[in-house]
Amino acid sequence: PYSATCQPGTSTPIEGTSYWAKNLDGEHIEGNPDFSKFGIDILGDPDRFIGMLTATHSTAYRFPLAWSVIETEPGVFNQENIALFRTFITKLKAAGIEPLVTIHHYDHPQWFEEMGGFHNPENVERFKDHALQMIRLFPEVTTWYTFNEVGGFGLETFLGDFPGPDG
Repeated sequence: PYSATCQPGTSTPIEGTSYWAKNLDGEHIEGNPDFSKFGIDILGDPDRFIGMLTATHSTAYRFPLAWSVIETEPGVFNQENIALFRTFITKLKAAGIEPLVTIHHYDHPQWFEEMGGFHNPENVERFKDHALQMIRLFPEVTTWYTFNEVGGFGLETFLGDFPGPDG
């Protein structure tokens, strides 16, 4: 989940709003935690994170390209955020760690959700175009996953267990 100002657990400004952002408040999370205290700034300080991966002898790392921070509005691609992901991918590869990229990991832009999300059949084509655009933007990535746990995401979204038009 991303907000218009910062990825949780980071100090690096990241523009873009995920459809999860509206649920990151005291109404949905007991105690309304300060998400800036969680995690590592993977995009703003990739060397620290990659150092932890190399210390554990990792040879691959799977992560999502957050659609909400790459395409912040329909047809508007944030070049600064794309550069952050590109730097991260380049540094992973330089460290001998293969990037395994998930295009949709339970996360899409709020604007996509407002257009009906995956409940709107026209958005299936929009998602396909997005996926192909990511493959073109990041040719150095050789392993792609379209969805993380597509069955779980599809079922839980349509049952209303995940944020969405009814969730």
